[in-house]
Amino acid sequence: MTDSMELNMADMTSFEELVDIDLSSDDIVIDLTVEPAIVSYRQRKLPLIEEPPSRAQRALVRSFDLLAGLLLIVLLLPVLAVLWLLVRLTSPGPAIFVAKRVGQDGEPFNAYKFRSMVVNAEELLEKHLADDPEAKAEYTRFHKLRNDPRVTRVGRVLRATSLDELPQLFNIVRGDMSLVGPRPLLLMEAEKFGHTTRTVLRVKPGLTGLWQVSGRSDLTLNDRIMLDVEYATTRTLRRDVVICLRTAWHLVTPGRRGAY
Repeated sequence: MTDSMELNMADMTSFEELVDIDLSSDDIVIDLTVEPAIVSYRQRKLPLIEEPPSRAQRALVRSFDLLAGLLLIVLLLPVLAVLWLLVRLTSPGPAIFVAKRVGQDGEPFNAYKFRSMVVNAEELLEKHLADDPEAKAEYTRFHKLRNDPRVTRVGRVLRATSLDELPQLFNIVRGDMSLVGPRPLLLMEAEKFGHTTRTVLRVKPGLTGLWQVSGRSDLTLNDRIMLDVEYATTRTLRRDVVICLRTAWHLVTPGRRGAY
């Protein structure tokens, strides 16, 4: 079993990313015998598990997800209706954005969100990153932009409050996602998780999780990988309940970090 994650130096596009690496840390190994050099992040002694959860574990989590998902949909139906109208009336395009994500055991699925960006978001992103090297470095490091020109005015509020993700309650009821789990992976992100991918994908992605209550978009990709591996290898129903309570606290706490 491998105990490190490799990152090619060629993938680091800014000096800021190099400075961010603590070269004196015991978690860092640099192989200078190859060109370009390779940085390896040890996984902090977290065990990597590739076998799927047992049937009993899956049944327990599925029962919890189904009951909680249905209850939340019923309770939040008026909120969902108002948000749907706000998105539709304030910018051209559909209210619901459907995105491909990687689910449990590597199965792709359609994740639902309230649309928070303009309809030509990808074209606008390419142009913005080409014109702004600092934005490109930020996007490479975090896969998000703090000042994203693609986000609508209503979208900024939805993202800051995480209300844009409420339609994923229907993904939970469908069985694509869990209430708690690793953040859903983009297709391109799965490759960057390296040998940790199988461990992370042994459980369903979640509407909330350790990433959401630990800093969100202020965390680097490596931080996120560490959190996802930790969750996938130590998951318990009791811990899921604790994460749900922490998520509720974050939602009602002003000035919480990382949501944009």
